[in-house]
Amino acid sequence: MVWSILAGELVGETEGARALRAQIRQVAENNDATVLVTGESGTGKELTARAIHNFSARRDFPFVDISCASLPANLLESELFGFERGAFTDAGARKRGYFEMAEGGTLFLDEIAEMSTSLQAKLLRVLEQRTVRHLGGTEDLPVDVRVIAATNQDIHALMQEGKFRSDLFYRLNVVPIHLVPLRDRAGDIPLLLEHYRLRLNTLLSRNCTGFSEDAMAALCRYFWPGNVRELKNLLERILILYNPVVIELAHLAQETLSPPAAAAPFHLTLPPEGLSLAPFLASVEDELVRLAMERTAGNVTQAAKLLNVPRETLRYKLSRVLPGGGKTGTNPPGPDTP
Repeated sequence: MVWSILAGELVGETEGARALRAQIRQVAENNDATVLVTGESGTGKELTARAIHNFSARRDFPFVDISCASLPANLLESELFGFERGAFTDAGARKRGYFEMAEGGTLFLDEIAEMSTSLQAKLLRVLEQRTVRHLGGTEDLPVDVRVIAATNQDIHALMQEGKFRSDLFYRLNVVPIHLVPLRDRAGDIPLLLEHYRLRLNTLLSRNCTGFSEDAMAALCRYFWPGNVRELKNLLERILILYNPVVIELAHLAQETLSPPAAAAPFHLTLPPEGLSLAPFLASVEDELVRLAMERTAGNVTQAAKLLNVPRETLRYKLSRVLPGGGKTGTNPPGPDTP
């Protein structure tokens, strides 16, 4: 489900990408329903919001976005709702808020979970009554705005902790859209890389023609903790620093070639009958050693760096793993594999 937006198009051909495009168009047909977009940082929450706006009848009106984490609570309130002259010390003139600026269009509230609970209550009132009141004002001003909110946090956990109002959640969550991480939709990585290669060639005046087979394979294997944003930034950095005709394995950052084993999530289950912890942990360690040796083609030094252990420690672990029938899937390392 990797996708991006260029000239109003969503890029991606996996089942998830097609489903997302269909969902966005369905949501866009309704001009008023609030939307809550969730997903890890860098998965494209703002792009999703812009796509909903661009495909809706509100497209000719403003798209206004604000990060709720970028401003302290009192300043965020005045920016959202506006204020009257004299409402506070620096209020020298009347000012419209973001709700008024987005009139007829869409207001995107990014990082909504960072909003204080007191401000959440005021936002709920605006959503329910479709009016805003300036700070220091007495008049309720009608607003016609679709609100799309987004967060990368577990909002259900925040509700249980009392940090996010459940009534606001249900008011925002009329249409939920969840963006899955890049590592779970690797089939679209080549399409996304090609999309950004063409785009960055134009922006940076480069003439990169593509990727080597090894480089593409490494990029498709990478965990991408920063998701689409990290992918774009990596490609931009390569084009700026190296200006390659073809992006080769040597151009990739070491962390891209060898992502830390700890970055990959383990999906574990505990059998009803329990287990013996020490042998289980030993088997996990053996598997990580095998994967590290496989990824580095048997290079002990690189595998040790990948596992963040001294080379001598890894050689000791290999002496335990290799006699079991070549568990690493590689040839035994040489005496001083650099």
